[in-house]
Amino acid sequence: MKGKTGNLLFLLIVGLLFLSNFGFADQHWTEALQNELDLPASINGVHYKCGLPILAEAYAKDPEATRRIMDAYRAERLNKATDTFVSPSGRFIIEYQTSGFDAIPTYDRDNNGTPDYLEFVAKSFDRAWEVEVDSLGFRPPPDQNGQPKSTYSVICRKLSNSLYGSTLFIGTNDIAALPGLNFTSEIEFNTDFSFINSATFNFTTAYPGGNDPIIRDSMAIAVTAAHEFNHALQLGYRFWSSGENTLSDIVDLRYIEGSAVYMEEVVANQVNDYYQYLRSFYRRTDRNWGDSSVLYGDVIFYIMLGNIYGKTITREIWEEIVNQPSLPAMEAVFQRKESSFNFELTRLASWMFFSGANSLPGLLFKEAANYPDPFLAESDDILLNSVTSQTVYEDELPPLSFLLLKIPVVAVAEGISIAVSPANAAIDWGGVNFSFAQPHIQEFPANIFSETFFNSPEDDLFEAVISGNWSDVSDSLMDFEVRLRSSNVLETDEIFAYPNVIKPGLEVAQVTFINLPENAVIEIFTGNGVRVASVEPSRTGKIAFWNLTTFQGKPVGTGVYIYRVQSNTKSKSGKILVIR
Repeated sequence: MKGKTGNLLFLLIVGLLFLSNFGFADQHWTEALQNELDLPASINGVHYKCGLPILAEAYAKDPEATRRIMDAYRAERLNKATDTFVSPSGRFIIEYQTSGFDAIPTYDRDNNGTPDYLEFVAKSFDRAWEVEVDSLGFRPPPDQNGQPKSTYSVICRKLSNSLYGSTLFIGTNDIAALPGLNFTSEIEFNTDFSFINSATFNFTTAYPGGNDPIIRDSMAIAVTAAHEFNHALQLGYRFWSSGENTLSDIVDLRYIEGSAVYMEEVVANQVNDYYQYLRSFYRRTDRNWGDSSVLYGDVIFYIMLGNIYGKTITREIWEEIVNQPSLPAMEAVFQRKESSFNFELTRLASWMFFSGANSLPGLLFKEAANYPDPFLAESDDILLNSVTSQTVYEDELPPLSFLLLKIPVVAVAEGISIAVSPANAAIDWGGVNFSFAQPHIQEFPANIFSETFFNSPEDDLFEAVISGNWSDVSDSLMDFEVRLRSSNVLETDEIFAYPNVIKPGLEVAQVTFINLPENAVIEIFTGNGVRVASVEPSRTGKIAFWNLTTFQGKPVGTGVYIYRVQSNTKSKSGKILVIR
């Protein structure tokens, strides 16, 4: 691949995120590509914040026209004279102009003779280096020999509306000393953030400080520096493409963007610019995780992972991407943490359900009250028959996706059980039942009926259907159905406890026992035989929950626990592994 990537290189990274409006002929190069090649200006209704998707589509459609436009831009930029400003750390050289189309704002509220804009940019990039390299452990941006750059160039330009900045590939070849596609780079930075206004954002939550344009600039600069600098770091790891001579499918595009947006929250968490992407993402959870038509909003996945595993999580994944593309790389990292992509996808569905009006103070996403309400598919009203199971919802999902579902039910029976039944590959499918009373979240495996939380005939049921990693083909679809039945109708009399490996996070977690015999007594023991808890069956007597606490109400630690179910008619013992 190394010898064939000269053109791919420049196109690949010119615009690695938040691609800029390079003002040649007063027109951004993305606009030139869109106009000449008839490319869309947005994706799923969200305006591009990054030129890479535009560039990839342009290259796939007409590589020669794309090269011509980008070469013209480079020639124009290199001919412009600029002044320079060195950041306090000495690591960043900032090029700027004080007049003309690309002029920076010249306000100077501290009256020290240096425009505040320049000071904001310099300090924001120094802050990004301190957090992302010094604290989180990312490799510094590489030079053409694969060694850390001694200084990094930031060029201030006026970009097109809605674009924040751009990370640009430098040179004609990738870095021979590093494996795969990787590049040295420079960043272009917007001089005009006036497109960020109260019509676009709720400034109370996303940009605290009101509509003061200088405060707005300082915050926009902070998140843009965090984002673009992370792209410069990513370029020192490895990019994967589906073909040697085309940019029609950059395999890691979704992770490239989502993990860079996460750095905005890590480096400058007082600004919540990412809120603008969430509504679109919440409506597209039924897309395969590798689908690059979903960009930016899956930052909340990495926010969730950072809360659980620490803020180094995206760096750990980038280190694994040197060996394999992002999806298998994430699976490898999760496996080392005794988890899996399936499990983390189930966790994400649960966290997203408790967003917006459903948020739970002190649990799950810390900023969930400011997030959108969960987007729910909805079944028809269901009159539940007390004798047989019935299908209440049918649909299809690709692998690595999920659907949140509302089921309005009028119950004839005393209790309700629910099952998710995929056409096949049941091991990679599952369900989650949600309730606004303790416990909040109840997972259940595919094809096994689980009693749901149901307090009255006026209640609706809220469920998640999780489609795991059952196919390597991202556009594959599998049919599934959701079935309900009365809790006193059992298809099997086997006593069952799940999950038998449980990893409590910030969410409420419990072990569920189903198909209990009449008058069952359930006891929990340590691996050494010390009894630590007893569990009472529910009102139906057929199901029980253990909330992973002892008799004294203290959480149990990591370890193997033995459960014993006894009654006059049958008994069963088994093991449960708790990992904290």
